[in-house]
Amino acid sequence: MIKAQPDDVGEMKKSYILAMIVLLGLVGFAGPANGADMKESWYMSRGKSNMKIKNYKAAIEAFEKLTELNPDNQEAMRLLGTAYESEGLTDKAIAQYDRYLERFPKDADIAFKQAGFLDWSRYAYRKKDAVKYYRMGLAVKEHRENRIKLAKLLAGDKSTAGEAIGEYKKLLASNPEDKQLHSEYVKLLLWDERYRQDAISEYEKMARKNPDNLEYNHQLAKLYAKDKAHQEDAKTQYQKLVEKNPANIELREEYIKSLTKGKKNFSETKTQYEILLKKRDRLETRLAYADLLAGEESTYDQAVTQYARLTEKNPGRIDIRTKYADLLLARKENIEPAMAQYNIILQKDPENAAAHEGLAHAYSWSGNNDMAIYHSRKALAQQPKDKETAGLEKDLMKGREPRIYTDLRYFNQSGDNENYKLSGFSAAMGGRGDLTPFLTGLAEIGYEKFWKDEDDLIAKTLMVSLQYRFDPEQNADFAFTHHFMDHGQSGTEFLLQYNLKKPNYTVTPGIKRELRYDSLLAIGGGIDKVTAKKIGAARANKAFCALSYQGEGWKTAGTPYAGFVSADTAGSNAFYGVDADLDYSLMTRGAFSLSVLDLFGIVHYDKDHSGFVDRNSPPYPGGYYSPRIFVNNALDLQVTYAFDLEDRFTLRAGPCYQFSENHSADTASKLGVNGRMEYLKRFQERWYFNAAAQYDQVADQYNKFTVMGLVTYIFVGM
Repeated sequence: MIKAQPDDVGEMKKSYILAMIVLLGLVGFAGPANGADMKESWYMSRGKSNMKIKNYKAAIEAFEKLTELNPDNQEAMRLLGTAYESEGLTDKAIAQYDRYLERFPKDADIAFKQAGFLDWSRYAYRKKDAVKYYRMGLAVKEHRENRIKLAKLLAGDKSTAGEAIGEYKKLLASNPEDKQLHSEYVKLLLWDERYRQDAISEYEKMARKNPDNLEYNHQLAKLYAKDKAHQEDAKTQYQKLVEKNPANIELREEYIKSLTKGKKNFSETKTQYEILLKKRDRLETRLAYADLLAGEESTYDQAVTQYARLTEKNPGRIDIRTKYADLLLARKENIEPAMAQYNIILQKDPENAAAHEGLAHAYSWSGNNDMAIYHSRKALAQQPKDKETAGLEKDLMKGREPRIYTDLRYFNQSGDNENYKLSGFSAAMGGRGDLTPFLTGLAEIGYEKFWKDEDDLIAKTLMVSLQYRFDPEQNADFAFTHHFMDHGQSGTEFLLQYNLKKPNYTVTPGIKRELRYDSLLAIGGGIDKVTAKKIGAARANKAFCALSYQGEGWKTAGTPYAGFVSADTAGSNAFYGVDADLDYSLMTRGAFSLSVLDLFGIVHYDKDHSGFVDRNSPPYPGGYYSPRIFVNNALDLQVTYAFDLEDRFTLRAGPCYQFSENHSADTASKLGVNGRMEYLKRFQERWYFNAAAQYDQVADQYNKFTVMGLVTYIFVGM
């Protein structure tokens, strides 16, 4: 071994120092860029070397340094993702590939790889990115397997089904014989209704190639059935399937459904239901069969039989019983059994709207408007927007809508007997309306004034009236009126009566109390100037029973009555009598009608209370006409002309014969006239005007002329 001498060592040191100076000078001369390149080259070399020996951690460190130095280094960016992937750092690899593809989108291989990663279930939330990367790769390089993956990925979401169909079409265009892809394609077409026509076209081709394939032909029938334009094709297709597969119940059920759509074939549908029921008798099938029968007039009775059996076997099914009741209600002769079924439903479900609506119609058709309104309101409480029920109630309320009115009257009474001279007028305002479907109320306030020469009498009135209807044939009326006299004796009137109405006759028994309006003394009473006793204030109290009968072209009525009149000082005066009339129609020609009326009345008073001064012998101081016998008979001719339904004019007039016998047995006969004129007019929809004038004679005591006017406003639609 040769050892270096000290001089040699010194020379070596000098040479080393000189070499370093030259090297540093060269580096400085090259500049910073060359230095960075050397660093990138060094990190790239180090990274690749570590990748070869599978030291991925060291490779990652090198590539991370390198990408920090130069993010535009495509190879480094790509290798960093590969290193992450090789080390098992999948999330970091995916993040790196995102950054890489953002800068270098034309790398199809990495785009496909990234799409594959994001197609994993753990990355389902990034499905849209997977689609993006598949498309990115396919835009650069066509790759069949990756296009298939893209198509399947798009097919997994209904919102991208259209895009998936587009991809499948591209794939099948290049390879139409790929059965797997074609199967996936047609299933996808079934998923989205927008592509129903494409699906129909594909299944038509498949069915033509495979006429015995049940799956293809069945699916084609289903597609036809869903499309309005192919309803008849659906029926034909199902018919063929049922003929080839008679035992297939599902096919027959679908065939029946197709028969009920579009142009209906009742006979064929009925036959198919009957075949189906023999094979499998299910409740819902028999219900549908009953519904079918109910839709045809010719099979109405068969439908009733079917529903009767179904209701008997399923007593708890309210829906079945409702259909049964509705079907019964379709014919007037079955109204009562229909009502019985609805009432059974209400026993189980008191608020059932359909049952209340059915009863509303049933009662309406049977003429019981009160019960019809009651049930229509019950139905509307549950279904306030039901137009049919609301329309029914509106029709039922015609003629009984709430209303307000003003009534004006004037009369003048004169004659041979000065004591009975009297004039007066009254004005009243009132309103009427239903308090319940069965109870109607009326209230009225008024003002009255009566006078004779210098004497007068003023009164304010209050009247309340009620009518309660038990049923269409029976009702009861109650009326109460009180006259508050300013300087006379106040008086009360009332009426209580019961009405029984039959098709041809009515019976109305009742009792009433009313003021006698013969004279000022009879109305308000007075004070005798000599004895200073109260006299007059006559009030009639009677019981009656009105009877009427309606014949063909004629009608008659009679009212026997009995009672007493009470008056101050004069005491009570019993009376009884009969009023009767006959109305016979002579002719009717369109709006014109002519009839003859015979008006008869007879009354007997026990005592003569026609006096006007206080005395102990007849005539007692009652102030009202009270003969022993008074007979009145008028024969009138009545003419009516109806301009329209609620615009008419009526005139009645004729001679009258009167016979009277006073309590001194003196008799008198008199011929005279009586008459009445009346006009009714409806203005617009809500206003009515009624005017009348009447002339009467009362024996030889007085004549009375009366005029009346009534204006009514009706709250239509309430």
